[in-house]
Amino acid sequence: ISCKMEDVHSPDPNKQPQPQDPVEQHEAPQQKEEVLQSQEKETAAPQEEGTGITPQDGKPKTRLTKKEKKAILIQQRKERQKANRGEERRKKKERRKQRIEELKANGEEIPKKNKKRKAEDITWSDQTLVIDLDFEDKMTDHDIASLGNQLRLVYGSNKRQENPWKMYWTNYGGKIQSEIEKNNGWSYWNVNLEAKSYMDVFDHSKLVYFTSDSPNVCETLDPSKVYIVGGIVDHNKYKCLTYDKAKEQGIETAQLPIGKFLQMDSRKVLTVNQMIDILLSYGQTGSWETAFRSVIPKRKKACLKDASKAEEEETKADTKTEEAEKPEEAGTKTEEPETKTEPVNKS
Repeated sequence: ISCKMEDVHSPDPNKQPQPQDPVEQHEAPQQKEEVLQSQEKETAAPQEEGTGITPQDGKPKTRLTKKEKKAILIQQRKERQKANRGEERRKKKERRKQRIEELKANGEEIPKKNKKRKAEDITWSDQTLVIDLDFEDKMTDHDIASLGNQLRLVYGSNKRQENPWKMYWTNYGGKIQSEIEKNNGWSYWNVNLEAKSYMDVFDHSKLVYFTSDSPNVCETLDPSKVYIVGGIVDHNKYKCLTYDKAKEQGIETAQLPIGKFLQMDSRKVLTVNQMIDILLSYGQTGSWETAFRSVIPKRKKACLKDASKAEEEETKADTKTEEAEKPEEAGTKTEEPETKTEPVNKS
């Protein structure tokens, strides 16, 4: 029996292998390729759903980092803005059309759209303003980029004025210059870019440096003076920086009359564009209160003081003190103090 079983299982040396079907021969390499592709997909690094971020270690992440979440939110916001851009333009046109109809109904003049003015057609103001850009070494790259955005806002605000101020940017160069040159058409801006200091450009007796640490309060603007604003974004790290610099140079200092019209819990420190917007608004309206109300942001939580009420209170206090100091006139009766009589005990 054992011999018979060996004969059954042992291969026959004289037996030749049968040829395979040609269809099966073609199907075999295709099956191998499919198996290889499936293995490659299984061994590939998994991607996080909805993020497109592949972990570096090849292991799936269970949670996103704050940076990745922020990147996703920014991308989603950009897509929404891009999708709603046409709708926002249409709404803006409808609002302008409705406003024009209201003006026509009231018989008022329809304002024209802002048109580009040539330098020859601009009537410049007598006021001169300087932005001191000599603080690059005290700012980070992020702060310099923020200052570049503020300078763009400053140029736009001044350009929209009916009579723009003569503007100088001194100590211009370095990273701030490269930040400004990112703007298209920056070379056509009506700004005097000076690599030198303001001390080498203007008469020292005409210079007034605006700083919140100055003890002098500016009540009005003098057209004969040249006002300087420090171009720095320091998040209140350097206190008395501009004041000490002006003091060393021997030039005048001043601060805005914020304390007279505003009540603020924090320091009276504003950004460069806010500071200049206040000056431009005051130059146009002649009212500090209007300038502060239109420029100071709500996040500062600044409460406007009523100057008229404050003056009334001061006059009332003065009149009371004057009346108290006046001597009593003759013939006037003086009230005697009442004396209490105690009852007599008859017992």
